[in-house]
Amino acid sequence: MQMNKTNQDTEVIRKHLTTLIGKVTAKKLFSGYGLFYSESLMFGIYHHKTDQFYIRAESDSLVRYIKSLGAEQWSKGDPPIIVPNYYLLPNSIKQNHHVYQRILMASIDELRDKRNIEELSRRNRLRDMLNLSLKYERLLAKVDIPDVNTLRSVGAAGAYVRLKKQDFPVTEKLFWLLVGALKNKPVELLTEQEKKSALNALNHALIAAGLPPIEPQE
Repeated sequence: MQMNKTNQDTEVIRKHLTTLIGKVTAKKLFSGYGLFYSESLMFGIYHHKTDQFYIRAESDSLVRYIKSLGAEQWSKGDPPIIVPNYYLLPNSIKQNHHVYQRILMASIDELRDKRNIEELSRRNRLRDMLNLSLKYERLLAKVDIPDVNTLRSVGAAGAYVRLKKQDFPVTEKLFWLLVGALKNKPVELLTEQEKKSALNALNHALIAAGLPPIEPQE
């Protein structure tokens, strides 16, 4: 089976890197070829015309380390323009497979950690919870509930009481949206027992805050 141009142009660098860190794939970019670990973590860029590989490094510690070994930040054009976060490693590193492998894995670990943090951040956004949206996220932020973790700590009843005490024109509908969101359920799928328990908690919180309780619906 004939290789496509991307695989042809990157065959040598991919094979070499694969011996050090496992399978490496490539995708065409405007500035060369992106080199990927696990097909999702782009840890470097390969410039085919100059046969140069630029590793991605973002943390101060990794940047300081590779610079201490002679790495230079990627610059291109005339006058030269610095390309952030990409560095050309000297041949002395590439010829030392142990050090080269350690640097490659450090870059990949950085990218994996960054992706995990971004995923956790997305999961912690109120707008991404079932039943909620950006509108409710902004509303809750006004009573110091900026994220999912805070909402879980405060609870649906606590959040509703905060809004009522600050005279936001909220209705019981919002309370049930919050209850469902915290249970990861659409409101219509809440059981009668869940509704009864949630309403009891809300009324206790309302009375404690000096607000009138809500009468249960028949």
